Amino acid sequence: MPSVNHHANVPRQRAEWMRPTDDVILEYLRSYGNLTPKALSNLDVCTRGHASIRLNTLREVGFVEYVADTEGLFKITERGEDYLDEDFDASTVQPDDSQ
Repeated sequence: MPSVNHHANVPRQRAEWMRPTDDVILEYLRSYGNLTPKALSNLDVCTRGHASIRLNTLREVGFVEYVADTEGLFKITERGEDYLDEDFDASTVQPDDSQ
């Protein structure tokens, strides 16, 4: 089973619009691969509804994208990886409609 970093003390450059679960969702996508909101709920990350909202917000800023234009199945992008690796400042982007 992949290892997921749950440590909130990672010095990432977060943005005000981000929620605590955003880092966890991105870590799970990096570790497990493509996931749906239901899969994140099954992994006890957050509720399915909350996962859907956060994934759509993360998609708006380019941290995740749909897999093969399939709505509901998401993968992490290079920008999302860069954020997790502390190489991208999330405060430099703003979602269209922050949740």
